[in-house]
Amino acid sequence: MNKLDHYTPKLVVLLKDKEGVVGTKLRAHLDKLCQVNNRSDVTENILKILVIHGADGEDPVDVSILLDGAEILPGCCNTAKACALLRGLIYALNLAYFPKLRYTFEVFQKLFLELDVIKLSPKVQALKLKLLS
Repeated sequence: MNKLDHYTPKLVVLLKDKEGVVGTKLRAHLDKLCQVNNRSDVTENILKILVIHGADGEDPVDVSILLDGAEILPGCCNTAKACALLRGLIYALNLAYFPKLRYTFEVFQKLFLELDVIKLSPKVQALKLKLLS
């Protein structure tokens, strides 16, 4: 999971530099990442990692995985562990990737977890080259 920490700063810069319609949509999601999460929107998402920060806003107080609005894995300790548990949960339950999130899960699996790194799709390969430059 150290690759996640390694790539995150460059990935955030790449996403903030996007322009056009895609950049506008990404900015809204990046702004959400900077906001304090609460449990008010848990029913809006099918699958979600919920990170609750303390009063200082720095370290997470609680990290949980939600499925269909229900908290199924509470107390994951940190976001990296929750991501790994989410990946295992998807595998164990034999869930199909959401078509809109196909590349997200491929990046997570092949760049951050370094599983099956030989077979990268062209989009993921292009992202990897940008992150390494």
